[in-house]
Amino acid sequence: MTDVDVRADGEGVYLVAVSAEAGADALAEPGEPGAGDRRVRLLLPEELLERLDLRAADGPVLARAAADVLVEDGTWRGLADEVSLAELDRERPGFLERVRELSGR
Repeated sequence: MTDVDVRADGEGVYLVAVSAEAGADALAEPGEPGAGDRRVRLLLPEELLERLDLRAADGPVLARAAADVLVEDGTWRGLADEVSLAELDRERPGFLERVRELSGR
């Protein structure tokens, strides 16, 4: 089972930790317990939220759903250390639709 932890790291920025074991902790530094197999900074630009007709308050739910989609399709392994949802939307047709479906937003 893959474990995912998503934590806010500033306005519109989320840390996502992915671990093959339980106990992922997005705030853990590499080498610390819970650091997992991968940590990514996920950016939610304000213009993307506006385009989706969402508010900043929807950001945490959207970030969690995006992390779940990236784990679901296995693409989290190939991500850069920092990635924008807008960039993922451009590169992956249907990505945001799946994120919105999971998030209910």
